[in-house]
Amino acid sequence: MKRQLSTTPFTRRSALGLGALGLGALAACDVSTDTGSGTGTEDPEFGFEEIPDSGAELPTEDVTIGWMDSGDLKAMFLEPFFASYMDKHEHITVDYQPSSWDTINEAIPVAVRNESAPDVFARPASMPTQSAISEGWISPLDDVIPDFEEWRAGFPEGAFIPGVHVFDGLTYTWPMNSSKRFEYLQLTNSTLMTDAGFDPTARLSLEQLREACRVITDNGAGDAYGLMIDGTRIAQVALMFAQMIGHSVINSGTYRGLDLRTGEYDLTAPEVVEAFEMLLAIDDDGSIFPGYISLDDATARSRFPQGVAGVLFDGPWAIPAYQRDFPDFDFAVGAPPSADGGASASYPFWEEGANDLYLFAGARYPEVVGDMFHYLGSVNGQANIIVASQGNLSSVMPAANELSAQSTDLDARAVAAVNVAGDLMRLAPDPRLRNADNSEVILRHRPPSTTFADLGQAIFSGQGELRQSLQQLEDECNRALDDAIIAARDAGANVSRADWVFPDWNPADDFTAGQYTNS
Repeated sequence: MKRQLSTTPFTRRSALGLGALGLGALAACDVSTDTGSGTGTEDPEFGFEEIPDSGAELPTEDVTIGWMDSGDLKAMFLEPFFASYMDKHEHITVDYQPSSWDTINEAIPVAVRNESAPDVFARPASMPTQSAISEGWISPLDDVIPDFEEWRAGFPEGAFIPGVHVFDGLTYTWPMNSSKRFEYLQLTNSTLMTDAGFDPTARLSLEQLREACRVITDNGAGDAYGLMIDGTRIAQVALMFAQMIGHSVINSGTYRGLDLRTGEYDLTAPEVVEAFEMLLAIDDDGSIFPGYISLDDATARSRFPQGVAGVLFDGPWAIPAYQRDFPDFDFAVGAPPSADGGASASYPFWEEGANDLYLFAGARYPEVVGDMFHYLGSVNGQANIIVASQGNLSSVMPAANELSAQSTDLDARAVAAVNVAGDLMRLAPDPRLRNADNSEVILRHRPPSTTFADLGQAIFSGQGELRQSLQQLEDECNRALDDAIIAARDAGANVSRADWVFPDWNPADDFTAGQYTNS
């Protein structure tokens, strides 16, 4: 049987530039892209060449397994894994289809209806997991992954979250990678920043950021500007600035601005106002790339390495893309500004895992998928994922992170991003881990029709007064959470707003599993 790993993107149209791409001790790092940046003194054998037997009873005839996800960083480890897996099992072919999210959102629902979906797929954004379960799209993994309970016990306590991975006691997906990836790394054009008189590897204060952006813009004379940002993320960047100067709230999804010490949204804090006003001042200086309000994040990301701006705040997924597509682009990776350029407050986050995948309920050979998941979800499998991604991904398993750190094949910029995440990000308490019924709250949560991104675009377009707009959205967010709690209670869940209050939480420290029993 002729076997070939298919990695041709299955797309409706090609993504523009980097649009389809999509974690300390070091505050910033301007380094080469050479390998050899691992921290260990020894280099254990890494790679997918020796995949152990899981005990799964695999088919003996020729079979093909379909797999569709969004590619990008996942393709860095899945392509070599599939190649080794097919070398070991010559009768198994993996048809890997790394695709754009537009394609996933469009193709998967049609393929499920036609009973022709890939055996493994990324869930379309419009289909909540619980709906995918109730409509028969996906199957649980408990009877598919060999020695499931032992396998699951290899993950840290709390890694499998009700309403994210587990529904009605069954596990439908798993955290293939950690979500401890800092989404607002300061990516700096080293040449433009140096020419402006600033060290591209140094952490700046907010005032220094403004001055650097002003000088870069003056030097650019219409060809380069201080800050590249997009209208869809500018409010999120403002909230991140507020976090760096001391406002300990969540900055993800529909829970942006939620303070888990009080269980209330707090979008009107002085730090939030100060952060917005700083970005407005940078805008008034003329230091932001023109037309940014109409840009999306993919377009801003693709233009940045073309020498048109000095600073971009983005996630680690941009690093390998720039190194691949713009090999001559000299850029630094570091932490965003703090109040004075020194240490900052923390960035609270929920560890929900990343890059979750699902087993199609109509898969003909689920035992093959279970065999693959068994290895990928092991310590060795996770360590090899990290190394294959050159350090751009991390694991929820501490042992895998520690093992991979011994590799000399980690990219230095990726290591810098990991260090920033380690320095800034702290586990926040998760109401679902205190009371699993809160997954019903999240399922029924309907955020305000005006999103945080909408607010940012309005404010930076000169529409609405800042404090009034923040107050209105804060009130609407608190009402939406109250409504979700009431709806969950009406459906039989034993929940209350008190589940969302952790008054003893110190945002400077990770909230540990043991603290749930004492809170």
